[in-house]
Amino acid sequence: MFTIEFISHVKDGEFIELTIGGIEVLMGPTVSISHSTAINSEGRKEEYRKTYAYMLRATKAGEFTISEAGVDIDGEKYFSKPHTITVVAKTDLDM
Repeated sequence: MFTIEFISHVKDGEFIELTIGGIEVLMGPTVSISHSTAINSEGRKEEYRKTYAYMLRATKAGEFTISEAGVDIDGEKYFSKPHTITVVAKTDLDM
């Protein structure tokens, strides 16, 4: 099993889900949101973070591509890059 997360620092964007061939989605996307405000002598700073997380499991050994995910912000779409992962067969040493 493994987890993949996509993080956006934009408050109002709409998430565009990814596709994953050959990998089972056990859970997700789950969404967590954090917002912080810091005020000091230099002024006020706000930070917004939205995380979309998936818990995944490969059903067999091989190479798999996790497609891009994206966010739509007022009609403008932004995407991550696709990632290829290699899953190896379980050995007797794995627990």
